[in-house]
Amino acid sequence: MPEPSDVFSALAKLSERQRAALVLHYYAGHSLKEVGQILDTAKATVGVHLTRGRRRLRALLEETR
Repeated sequence: MPEPSDVFSALAKLSERQRAALVLHYYAGHSLKEVGQILDTAKATVGVHLTRGRRRLRALLEETR
């Protein structure tokens, strides 16, 4: 399991939109529609940010192992 500092470091390397989408959706519990409203973007675009952000975050965390 990654250390919290590794997770924070990896999150910092994501794009601003990817990081915001991940935090708002998974941590704060907002729906895709709500995240879209907060970020002023379409729900489909939020889905893209989440997919790309998760993929990049996973890769970054695997590098720290």
